[in-house]
Amino acid sequence: MNDVASRSVTPILGRLLWPLSLTLVLMVAAATALLWHQQERRLDDAIGQRINEIYTHLQGIQSRDIAVMEALLELITSDEAIRASLAARDRVGLLEQSRDLFETLRREWGIAHFYFQDPARYNILRVQFPERSGGRIDRYTTLEAERSGKTVGGIETGTFGIYMLRVVRPVFVDGALIGYVELGRDIYDILRELHADPAVEVAVTLRKELLDRERWETGVGLIDGTGDWDLLPDEVISYSSLEDFPTQLLIREHSGSALPGDGRASRMFHAKGRAWRFADTPMLDASGREVGNLAVMLDMSATQAEFHRTLIVVGTAILLVLSLLLFSLYRLLRRTDRQLLAQQAELLRTEALRKAVFDTVPDGIIVIDERGNMELVNPAAETIFGYRSEEVLGRPVSLLMPDLPGSGPEDDGRPHPRGGETNGRSKDGAVFPVELAITETRLAGRQLFTGVVRDISDRKRAEQELISAREAAETASRAKSDFLSSMSHELRTPMNAILGFAQLLEYDGRLDRDQLDSVQEILRSGRHLLDLINEVLDLVKVESGRIDLSLEPLDLCGLVEECFGLVEPLAAERGLSMQRRCSTGAALVRADRVRLKQVLLNLLSNGIKYNREQGRVEVTACDTGEDRVRITVADTGPGIAPERIADLFQPFSRLEAEYSGVEGTGIGLTITRRLVEMMGGEIGVDSEPGAGSRFWVELPTGGVEGAGDMRPASVGGNAWRPDSDHQHLVLYIEDNPANLKLISQLLGRHEHVQLITAHTPELGLELAAARRPELILLDINLPGMDGYQVLEILRADSRLRNTPVVAISASAMPREVERGMAAGFDDYLTKPIDVGRFYAVVESWLSGGAERADDESGPGAPRHFCPPSSVI
Repeated sequence: MNDVASRSVTPILGRLLWPLSLTLVLMVAAATALLWHQQERRLDDAIGQRINEIYTHLQGIQSRDIAVMEALLELITSDEAIRASLAARDRVGLLEQSRDLFETLRREWGIAHFYFQDPARYNILRVQFPERSGGRIDRYTTLEAERSGKTVGGIETGTFGIYMLRVVRPVFVDGALIGYVELGRDIYDILRELHADPAVEVAVTLRKELLDRERWETGVGLIDGTGDWDLLPDEVISYSSLEDFPTQLLIREHSGSALPGDGRASRMFHAKGRAWRFADTPMLDASGREVGNLAVMLDMSATQAEFHRTLIVVGTAILLVLSLLLFSLYRLLRRTDRQLLAQQAELLRTEALRKAVFDTVPDGIIVIDERGNMELVNPAAETIFGYRSEEVLGRPVSLLMPDLPGSGPEDDGRPHPRGGETNGRSKDGAVFPVELAITETRLAGRQLFTGVVRDISDRKRAEQELISAREAAETASRAKSDFLSSMSHELRTPMNAILGFAQLLEYDGRLDRDQLDSVQEILRSGRHLLDLINEVLDLVKVESGRIDLSLEPLDLCGLVEECFGLVEPLAAERGLSMQRRCSTGAALVRADRVRLKQVLLNLLSNGIKYNREQGRVEVTACDTGEDRVRITVADTGPGIAPERIADLFQPFSRLEAEYSGVEGTGIGLTITRRLVEMMGGEIGVDSEPGAGSRFWVELPTGGVEGAGDMRPASVGGNAWRPDSDHQHLVLYIEDNPANLKLISQLLGRHEHVQLITAHTPELGLELAAARRPELILLDINLPGMDGYQVLEILRADSRLRNTPVVAISASAMPREVERGMAAGFDDYLTKPIDVGRFYAVVESWLSGGAERADDESGPGAPRHFCPPSSVI
């Protein structure tokens, strides 16, 4: 099209160009020769002032248009239908809702493009080109809108190297990003406003290094068919108010850059019968990058004319008249040529566009007549089905799609306008899935159908692969659970010896103060390590959804009171004050008692650990009035920066842990959030640096008024005082020497308890049958025969079936404890052993088993026990 334009205008303009240029040069030469230096200074001042005014005016127009487009975007994105379609990525809905709107925007506001994009910045719909979709947008305005969450506008270069004024607005629904809406208009409309002054001509150039030549030439062809890539060495002319803007002025040496609006060194030249002063200034895009130049020609003819009149009035008048006549003739011829060229270019553009779309669209297009025969197929359809177009034209469409609705023997042979999935058949007979959309149209009185076909074999394979991947992930999850169960056992076994012997040493009165401090440090570290192990296992159970909850109405105030009693010693160590306020309306909450207690203890311990010395922790519980109870734990700690709050509930995320010195895994809040959600609640945090933090939990109310005092009854009992006249015989079956030694020392402190041990299941069964112990302590993970098999043999023996059997195992997962109790163990102790709990269980069963030492902590929890201080 550029070649056509050149051949059309060159014969006319070529004959006039040299005489016109010579006349203008002669007119300017006389004035230039007389007062060159004085005139140069005046002209420099004038062009500098004018280019600054133009640039300032350009910025003002841009700001005005950006404000207008922001207002338009505000109206567009407030439309609920558009927001719903955008959230659903409904191209059809968006097109229906925006097509007429776009025409109005184009007519009233000069809007040239209208885009809808998804949150990943992929184009859902180009309203001006609805047939085009997809493509990820990486322009600065879109990226900045994504980063800031705000509307962003500015000048950018488009795909085809065209300056555009774009405004992008992110759209949020309930705080969630659902996509972007973009409006844009050609900057050339703005430049035409600048050109309203006939004494000013402007041109805009664009750096070639930012362009792709083929795309640019395509873009030029879409606009007006003019433009020459090779006209300038480093830049191309993107806009010119003159058809033949002097290109020699645009070729400059890159010796330095000026600030936008300042202008570079000006030059004097003559063109179109006028004396012009030329200067340019950088053009910046929305990101502040220099992408080209704004060139300004200021008409100095009046100044020069005044100057000439002082020298030779008559000669100047003749030259001016001649220049005006030549200029008018030139404008007339140029206008005529431009009109002819525009008509020719439009015809060529339309035909080229139609052919380009048909030939390059990736989906197959098949045009079918009213009899169901194919009239036209595009190259993509040839590729999909393997036929050349001449092989299928005039033949029934059922050749390619035998299952097409309307192609069966009971139909009239014509396809019906509908869409969906069907089967395609290639030339080699292979059958494959396709997606089909059929539309109906009438052309020259004929009924035609257009089918758009897409091969979805890859998508179907991907769906199957996704199913396989999900099954593999589920298998991996089961393997992870098995691994963690095994790791729990392996980690707890050595911890049993560490904590057990350390507890024995703690009660040894022969230790001096330093030794006792060392033992207590071992206990603190060991218990901390055990807490870490339990937290990791809790996290896995929570993430896999394997926690069973018992939701029931609970006395929230009583539970808060109970948790306060557990953490107040820790708060006292740091000099923190503990306050609580629980309204009567918040007395009942529907939750799992054990897990809610775990949530409260975690929030309270965090409020204590991450607080300042002499600070405060306050707990409030109140009814929100919406069948919800809100529990708030507030502290006076250092607070959390807003940008870090999102990391709080991420696994293994410990904010500034390297500076605080507080131990932990960084998964407590992750577990807390999941537990709250599993109980039908919500959790959140309000915080600001230097003002502390407020963690809040909302849970459903208990739904029963006045349910009474629901606090657990306190567990009482007397310390174990064995009958001095009776010797209790206890059998311990365990293959680990360290565990055997630990239990031996624990029970060896009581002279009325005799412990016999067996390191194999077989030996243990023999001793049980021969010695008839009052209590059997049994490890589950034994070599050769596990504890369940040993228990089964014991229960089958009439002499031993009533002997209490207590499991002592490192298998501490809840499902393993439940399995043990279901198998028939009378109690279940987990390693590492808590000495107080161990004594309580042994006391219970050697005292006749009338009372079990159970509380909400699970089987075998201590009822009451004080280790005898006199035993050394």
